[in-house]
Amino acid sequence: MINYLLPLILFLISPITVSAVDASSSATDDSNIQTIREVVQQKVKEKLNIISTPESKPKAFFGSIKEITDNQIKINFNNELKTITVNDDTVFVSIKRTKIALKDLKPDQEILAMGYLNNQNQLETKRLVVFEIKTVQNLTQVISGQIVDVSKTSPVFVIVPFNNKNNQYQIKTTDANLKKISSGQKVIAIVKPDSKIANTFDLLKIIPQASVSATPTPKQ
Repeated sequence: MINYLLPLILFLISPITVSAVDASSSATDDSNIQTIREVVQQKVKEKLNIISTPESKPKAFFGSIKEITDNQIKINFNNELKTITVNDDTVFVSIKRTKIALKDLKPDQEILAMGYLNNQNQLETKRLVVFEIKTVQNLTQVISGQIVDVSKTSPVFVIVPFNNKNNQYQIKTTDANLKKISSGQKVIAIVKPDSKIANTFDLLKIIPQASVSATPTPKQ
């Protein structure tokens, strides 16, 4: 009797067992697919954040003041209107290289603003220096980059800008300035083209980037 019942019992049990395995396998596959989707979504989100977040490297704007409000200054930078923001930590420096305040600034003054871009493409200014236009006549560029070579035979050094690692600027200066800089140093340089030597620039002013800020303002 047992011999006859055993095949029947096995027959009745087998479909139930197979269905349970199939259901479990399907649930596992759905779980794996959901996990993969979540991972892919997270990776896409991270890439989008990288693309949409401005670089945290120092930037510099040079131009004339057009408008001053409580914590914003609009300047004419390369024939474009740019907005820079200031706060209690911003350092203001006058033409005579003495510290001043926001209230001392006036429209039409020429300034160099150094800091970091925020998500609105506004410069969060760490240091602002006032200039006289005649001292930077023929100014063409403000370079934020790293010194890669300092000549041992002549007062010339080379800067590679952060925004274009394939570009180089050969800059002439004085022996006194040359002694203050070194290869590997990160600086902001104000330069104008040399009228006699192609692809060479004269240094008007150089500022170590440590003078801007050690770390950028955290993005919100």
